[in-house]
Amino acid sequence: MNSKKEKGQVVLIVLLISTLLLTLGLSASRQTTVETKISTDEELLKQAFDAAESGIDYYLGTSSTIGYSSPDLKTKADVTVTNIGENQTIGSDGLVLTDTPFLFWLVNHDVGGNVGNAYYSAGSGSVDICVDSNFGKSLKVDYFYYDETDENYKVNHSEYNFDSNNNDLIKNLGDGYKLTSSGGCISSVALTGDSLLLVVTPIGGQTKITVKSGSSSKFPIQGQEITSVGKAGNVSANAVSTRISVINRYDMPAFMLEAVSSSGGIN
Repeated sequence: MNSKKEKGQVVLIVLLISTLLLTLGLSASRQTTVETKISTDEELLKQAFDAAESGIDYYLGTSSTIGYSSPDLKTKADVTVTNIGENQTIGSDGLVLTDTPFLFWLVNHDVGGNVGNAYYSAGSGSVDICVDSNFGKSLKVDYFYYDETDENYKVNHSEYNFDSNNNDLIKNLGDGYKLTSSGGCISSVALTGDSLLLVVTPIGGQTKITVKSGSSSKFPIQGQEITSVGKAGNVSANAVSTRISVINRYDMPAFMLEAVSSSGGIN
């Protein structure tokens, strides 16, 4: 009797141990599957990000929005382009840091990014330049234009001080600068000739900058916002995707601005 009871207890213990081992085995198998899936997803996300970057590089190199596909066709990128500008108000992409020139183009560019000959028509002959309401510093404004009278390219320099109690802001700026002050906007900044470029530089602080048309005329395109959606995995359906957006403005190196401009003329 005791022998049968002991055998039953042994069988029960074996069953319990077997059940425990089976449960642990299934749990470990499930954990391995989850970790494998996470690892696979991370790899696909990396591939999608690389594809999105390649899509932007492809557009910058070809000006084509057809899209990018990898040679093995396992990744692709869809590219869309939106023009910046073409409005009566144009602004900086955010805060412009102190002593950093920001360019507002008053002439068009061709598909290759070269300056064209379709000049902004100011109508009233002026624009308004606005800054943050709490910006109590100074702005340096360089206006580049073509004077048809003597057929020369020229530049006008101006200095606008938003803190009339601090004249130190405008020291050592060179000849050809003038000092004025106004609230949050500089009204009626004069334009003349064939307008090319406004370069606005905050001095002594950072601020957002907005330029407003003095007429119903729209400013030319300032550049493009390029958005690329990279896809990896099953690129035709249920693909892993990553989106990248970059601002590509028509630019000119700061050292060139300083090198070409002098008081009243361009070298």
